[in-house]
Amino acid sequence: MGMNKQGLGLGLAIATVGLTGLSLLGPVAWHPYLELTSHFRVQYFCLSGLALLGLGWVRSRRWLVVALFCVALQGVELVSWYWPGATVTGTPDVRVLLANVYVRNHDKTQVPAFVEREQPDLALFMEVDHRWSAALETLRSQLPYRFSAPSDLTLYSRLPLQNQQMFGPPYAPSLAVTVDVGGRSLMVVATHPLPPRPDRFAERNEEFERVATFIQQQDPALPVILIGDLNTTMWSPYYRRLVQQTGLHNARSGFGILPTWPAPTPYSKPNLLVKFLKLFAWIPIDHVLVDAQIQVQQFRVGPSVNSDHLPVIADLTVN
Repeated sequence: MGMNKQGLGLGLAIATVGLTGLSLLGPVAWHPYLELTSHFRVQYFCLSGLALLGLGWVRSRRWLVVALFCVALQGVELVSWYWPGATVTGTPDVRVLLANVYVRNHDKTQVPAFVEREQPDLALFMEVDHRWSAALETLRSQLPYRFSAPSDLTLYSRLPLQNQQMFGPPYAPSLAVTVDVGGRSLMVVATHPLPPRPDRFAERNEEFERVATFIQQQDPALPVILIGDLNTTMWSPYYRRLVQQTGLHNARSGFGILPTWPAPTPYSKPNLLVKFLKLFAWIPIDHVLVDAQIQVQQFRVGPSVNSDHLPVIADLTVN
C-alpha cells in the first residue's frame, strides 16, 4: 500500500509539473498546435490544484512542496486579472456591448431584448448574416446609426458614426469609426479574425498585424478602443504581440478572467463526448481593449442569448 501511495504521489507530482510547463509555454507558443495549449491556463491551474489535494492525501511531503510551488507559479498570473485597479466613479462616458450572435442561432429575440435592457451607446455584433441583419434592425429606435461589413460585423451606435472605414481582406474585414463623446473624438476599431484552424492560422495572425498597423498609424492623441471576438485568449503570444504593438490593455483587467466561449446553445449538436469536454473548456476570447486615455468603470459578461458566446459589456470613461 505504501508503494502504491508513493507511486501515486510521484505521478501526481509529474502531472503538476507538466501542467505548469504547459501553462508557462504560452509566451513562446507560436506554432498553431502549441498556441492551442496556451488558452487553458485556468484549466491547468484547477487540475494542478486537484493534484495538490491528492498529494496531501497520500502525504507525500517532498512532492507536495514541488506541487505547491507549481500551483503558486500558475496562480500568480491568474490572480493578476482579479487585482483591482484605480476606482472610477460617476456616470460612464460610453457603454460598449459586444455579442457574437452565432450564425446558427435561430432565436432572434434574446439578443435585441438584452441590448434593450443594457442600453449601450455602442453595440458590435458578429456572425451577422442576412437573417440577423434584418432581426437587428429593431434596434434602430435605440441605436439609430449603423455601419456593417458583409456577412459578419455590424456596429450600431447611439452616437453618429464618423470617418467610417473598412480595411483588411474581403473575407474578414475590420471596421473603424470615430464618435464624439462629450466633445472629444474616440476611435472604435472592430474586428473578428478567423478562427485559428491550422489552414487559417496565418490569416488570423495577419489580421492582428493589420489591426496593429492601422492603430499605430492613428494620431496618438486620439483615444482608441479595439473590440471583437479575437479568437484568442490573453495568454497567446499573438495576443501579447498585438497589445505590445498597439499599447492597449484589456478592459477585463481587475474584473476577472470572465470566459465567454463555448457557451451552451441549443443550436449546436455536438456528440456527448464533445459536449462533456466543452463544460471544462471555457476560455475568454471576446475582448474590449482600450488605451491609456480610457479608464474602465466596469467590465462584465452577460447572460446566455442562445449563442455559443456570452456577450460582454464595458463601461468606459474617456480622460
